[in-house]
Amino acid sequence: MQGAEPVIRKHHRFSPIWLLPLLAILLAGSFLYQQFSQAGTTIEIHFDKANGIVPNKTLVQYQGVEVGQVQDIWLADSGSGVIVEVRIDHHARHLLTSDTQFWLVRPKASLTEISGLDALVSGNYISMQPGQAEGGEMKQYRALDNAPVGYGIDGKLIRLKTGHLDSLSVGSPVYFRGVNVGNINNVQLSDEQDGVILELNIEPGYQSLVRTNSRFWNVSGIKAKLGPGGIEVETASVAALLAGGIAFDAPAESPEADSGSTFTLYANLDAARRGVRIKLQTNQGVTLKTGMGIYYRGLEVGRITRVNVGAEGSLDVRALIDPEHAFRITNNSRLRLVRPALGDGLLENLPDLFSGPRLLLDYEPGEPSKSIRVTQGNLDNVHLLTLQTDTLAGLSEQAPIVFKGQTVGYVAEARLKSDGQAHLRLAIEEQYASFLPKARFYRLSPLHVQAGIEGVTVQAAPLTTWLKGGIGMVLSDSSSDRLFADEQAAGRIAPFIEWKLETDNADGLQVGTPIYHRGLKAGEIRTIRPHASGISLVLAIEPEYRDRLDTRAIFWRLPALDAKVGFDGARVILPNLSRLLAGGLAFDRHPRLRKQAHWLYPDQEEALAHRVPVSFIADHSLGIKPGAPIRHLGLEIGRIKQLWLSSDLDQVQFMGEIDGRYAPQFLNQGSRFVVENLSLSLSGARNLDSIWRGAFIAASPGKGKPRETFILTEQAPASGTLITLTSADSHNLNIGSPVYFRRVKVGQVSHIGLARDGSHVAIALDIDPDYHHLVREGSRFWNVSGVRAELGFTGAEIEFASLESLATGGIAFNTPPDAGPAVPAGSRFTLYSEARKDWQAWNPVFVP
Repeated sequence: MQGAEPVIRKHHRFSPIWLLPLLAILLAGSFLYQQFSQAGTTIEIHFDKANGIVPNKTLVQYQGVEVGQVQDIWLADSGSGVIVEVRIDHHARHLLTSDTQFWLVRPKASLTEISGLDALVSGNYISMQPGQAEGGEMKQYRALDNAPVGYGIDGKLIRLKTGHLDSLSVGSPVYFRGVNVGNINNVQLSDEQDGVILELNIEPGYQSLVRTNSRFWNVSGIKAKLGPGGIEVETASVAALLAGGIAFDAPAESPEADSGSTFTLYANLDAARRGVRIKLQTNQGVTLKTGMGIYYRGLEVGRITRVNVGAEGSLDVRALIDPEHAFRITNNSRLRLVRPALGDGLLENLPDLFSGPRLLLDYEPGEPSKSIRVTQGNLDNVHLLTLQTDTLAGLSEQAPIVFKGQTVGYVAEARLKSDGQAHLRLAIEEQYASFLPKARFYRLSPLHVQAGIEGVTVQAAPLTTWLKGGIGMVLSDSSSDRLFADEQAAGRIAPFIEWKLETDNADGLQVGTPIYHRGLKAGEIRTIRPHASGISLVLAIEPEYRDRLDTRAIFWRLPALDAKVGFDGARVILPNLSRLLAGGLAFDRHPRLRKQAHWLYPDQEEALAHRVPVSFIADHSLGIKPGAPIRHLGLEIGRIKQLWLSSDLDQVQFMGEIDGRYAPQFLNQGSRFVVENLSLSLSGARNLDSIWRGAFIAASPGKGKPRETFILTEQAPASGTLITLTSADSHNLNIGSPVYFRRVKVGQVSHIGLARDGSHVAIALDIDPDYHHLVREGSRFWNVSGVRAELGFTGAEIEFASLESLATGGIAFNTPPDAGPAVPAGSRFTLYSEARKDWQAWNPVFVP
């Protein structure tokens, strides 16, 4: 109709393009909020010295968790100390109060403990302990010289007051009936400075042993006496000898003491007036007095507390026994009174010349008793035997007879017979009489010196051997009535077993290098001889290990220091001093392993491993290095040992080993080995550990005939249906680009190659087996790589399949409902640059 005016209508339509800047604003806001909420705080700590504190390296820790780091260090304005600037993480700001304490942790070593060992690996660090005060954080703090009082106590805190410290120190053990139940955690002067306060940490399992009426006494120190029996040492234990010690009792009728209770520390058991009271049964002629000590193996275990004379002249003798040794008072035990002796027994019991007579406890298991019999003199029951010798020079009566360091008897008589023959009469204690059918005797040398790779060993006999001589006893196949000149002549040293080993080199090995079997020294290296192909070793093994030496024996080198450092921490194993200096070899017998019994393996892991060789071939190294692991489902099943170029220089060959347990499943024709490395994409990340560990080989088990050589590839073989697409170009696709059906990933690009005649690009697709029935004769494939954008008067339209396809390219396909049957593997289709609208409208339903 002419003259009609057009009607203009405005359509207000929101354009999706505005979602992008809105999304950017939200992301920026989220980032700023995260930075603000996780911001830490900065404080200053005043230290006397900055030894071992390094900016941007030294950490601040609380209960083993990193909560901050040192930022800067400068001298204090007054010149007395340094100021350390520390940044505390946001999640630890609540730990900062007005009385929060800081101190520097360094590695320390003492006789009883090694503390701060983790600082050897991570360096010195600052530890903190939150305070109890209310209020906000402070900006300035002063560091402590050491950990605060009570820090580290996880059991019951007990305080002891004493007049002087003696040989006690931090770390000294606390004993209950000979069991270590705690230690000294801290030592300080009392507030009045008139004594010393010891803080004990009683372990949780023993807290109930400390009662309100418990008494504590010192068991520290050492008492040494030089006498004819050598050096006599009296001490509670090796730990008490080195660092002091404390013992206490637990009266049954007393309630449990509270944590923080204070007790008095007594000088000894006698001063504490604690112990088990017993009665001593004596005979006429036995003289006892109050204060006389009772000893067991050189350690004082009690004292006589009272000696009264009865109406009929009998003695009523009472003694106090250390509770830890009260169980030794049985109906079979007895006490022997030992006095100083002069004359024929010159210097016999010389220590008693100064300390006076004493009682020795001969403990024998039996029923507990409240009384014990006292005898005097030497042991009553002995077995006598006669030996013939060429000369009595260096021997005298009362000379000791020693077996493995223990005195088992004495020379009862040494004289010349009427026929001029030298005659010895030996007295062997009854408890050792069973050794006599196989016993042989030899002269003891007062001084024995042995020099070797482990150093110089000097063995000095007891003083009685120097003055009176001595006789040694060994066990052999049969006894003899002659006195031999030395130990070897007596037949103690049986012939060593010779064992030969071969090795590539003799690094760290010398004649005399020790050989161990499960931690016990079992022999040494006798000879080392080089030859054209390596080194030959001849070992001398003790005869008692004869049954361990056969074709199943395995020998390996022992490291002087075993240290392993990794991301999960450090482990250091220190051997004994002789092995640290001289190294060593070890051996064992493993009936299930078939190894070379006469070959020296480099370490225990190599010696005990059951591995099967495997080899690989590849076009290049693929990032694999010696030591790279072979894994299946994340579990290491083998390793690459070495790699080299092939003889024609066209390939790289790899030699590795597979754990023997898994060899049947992986060393066959159906197995596959693929190199895995770090993989980053918008859809995620894989194999992050390869950043520091390097590439590894992923193994897939198979079936078939045994095989030892495999092709090593970078791309896993196709696991689904292979479809080939042809196109004029690659459309920015890559291996691994996704394949979509209705925007769901159903496969990926497995290969891209140019046709031999150059006419087209062939793109191989690996379709997941669960979706291969969707590909049919009428299916259409098109490229969905990149972004498709349309700009018009109504706004902009942006379309892409996924973030993954945006970065790596992608392919989509659809199938019409009336398409034919599913296509077989190897079918070919055309890849279109874009989809037609009717293709996208197809809505097929296919039953697998």
